[in-house]
Amino acid sequence: MTAVDSLQAAIEQLAREPNNENAWRLLYRQIWPLVVAIAFRRVKDRFAAEDVAQQVLLGILRARPFETIREEGRFRAYIWRMTINAANSRMRSAKREARFEQAGIDAESVMPQGGDPTEDERLLLEEALALAIGEGLSAEDRELLELLMQGRSLGEAASACNLSYSAAGVRYFRIKQKLHKILKYKDK
Repeated sequence: MTAVDSLQAAIEQLAREPNNENAWRLLYRQIWPLVVAIAFRRVKDRFAAEDVAQQVLLGILRARPFETIREEGRFRAYIWRMTINAANSRMRSAKREARFEQAGIDAESVMPQGGDPTEDERLLLEEALALAIGEGLSAEDRELLELLMQGRSLGEAASACNLSYSAAGVRYFRIKQKLHKILKYKDK
């Protein structure tokens, strides 16, 4: 059996029997090198590429797309897109962590509490960090923003920064204005 036939056979077998361990092993052996190669071209690091590949394979295990994607070519395209998305996400995370390090901020203390941040929160955080790094924010504004990004209320952040509630509100409003200006500038 050729590699092409083996992958197609694994896909067909998993469409009939989603819990067939031999078919999963065959699928893994057939797509692992492909996924690592795609990821490596994107992230340029072997260990990161293997992490991305593992994430993709877990995604396939969860999604089990074999009922809807039975042709090998479509399945390879599906894998390619999953890998590119996972690699891009990995690169964004690495850039964000580098910005945290450069700004001297503990990443875990700044991320919003209660699970993963939303895309809007991530965008706000990245722009705020860019401002902080570019010295667009004073140390006081940066401290206020960090406290708010930790999920503290405006009142709690104001107390921690020795500000009145209204002064903290004004500062936060001005920080958001700066962020909006940067976002508008980047869109042009």
